[in-house]
Amino acid sequence: MNVAVIGAGAAGTSAAMNLALGGHKVVVFEQFERGHTRGSSHGTSRITRHTYADPYYCSLAVEANREWFELERLAGEQIFVPCGLLAFGDPNSDWLKSAIAGLVQWEVPHEHLDARQTLERFGIRLDAGEVSVFEPGAGMLRSSLILRLNEAIAAEHGAVFLYETPATLSDDGRVNGEAFDAVVICAGAWSGMFAHLPTVPTIQHFAYFAASIEAPVPCWVEATPDHFYGFGDYGRGFKIGLHRYGPRFTPESDPELDPAVLDEIGRVAVRRLGARLPQLEAFTCLYTTAPNEDFVLVQVPNHVPVYLISACSGHGFKFSAWFGRLARRLIEGEVSPSDFPRFSPK
Repeated sequence: MNVAVIGAGAAGTSAAMNLALGGHKVVVFEQFERGHTRGSSHGTSRITRHTYADPYYCSLAVEANREWFELERLAGEQIFVPCGLLAFGDPNSDWLKSAIAGLVQWEVPHEHLDARQTLERFGIRLDAGEVSVFEPGAGMLRSSLILRLNEAIAAEHGAVFLYETPATLSDDGRVNGEAFDAVVICAGAWSGMFAHLPTVPTIQHFAYFAASIEAPVPCWVEATPDHFYGFGDYGRGFKIGLHRYGPRFTPESDPELDPAVLDEIGRVAVRRLGARLPQLEAFTCLYTTAPNEDFVLVQVPNHVPVYLISACSGHGFKFSAWFGRLARRLIEGEVSPSDFPRFSPK
């Protein structure tokens, strides 16, 4: 089939690669330059984990990890750094108890640590009364490398990438006037241009800090819905971000750093890692936030099959390889959006 993919972020490049590997003719339309920082897929690192307050995503992570290992096999490069993940907080929190239940249900290896053990082993400081759960099989995805590898493998199999080329979809399945047999939309914060969705673009912050920690610091998340999260130092400093949804944002605007949010992140860096201020670097990214924090998968009415995929709400990158394979399954008629009721926008 002749398939258009709109968007060259994590989900879009993965869709292009999977479709090209399946023998489909693929053209990818991306409105910005390669490697741009205007969306949700830029940067060097993302967490991948099974430790989820929602057991459904724990099970989905099991499937997604198989796709990451397959990409490593195809590319012959390491994209997954197995540094583990530490989730910590109040032992009575619903988030932590539900996450542990998911790990048990899906038989994911993990261990329980108190505050002293956490500090001695990983150099991360917990508050009085907090505990942690360590998932050794979790780790970090090399996000910018993943986008490059997705594109390279797709291009080796005939896919064409058109950067700095905004896409317009017509009712007869034409993209920028060119006819296609099917269309896959992976437009992130710009998804609202192609379908009416309840998603809202928000702006988020993350920053890098220097700290004197000799222990091997894993990825980590605070066991709360609106959590801080972090990474070890892989050459740029210790990365810390805030998952709490930021202000609504018009994606066409130029994102600006908010000093108040950076101050908040800095205080957490000092509290958890004993980091030195100010931060070394700071950046923004976009979340495409759904009301229920689920992903979005819909079929857009058109004369040809058009599927809109949004791995959104701030936790989608780790599942983008799974969505790439899903795009191929949709195009080849193996599954339909109705098979994934959790992803129907509400």
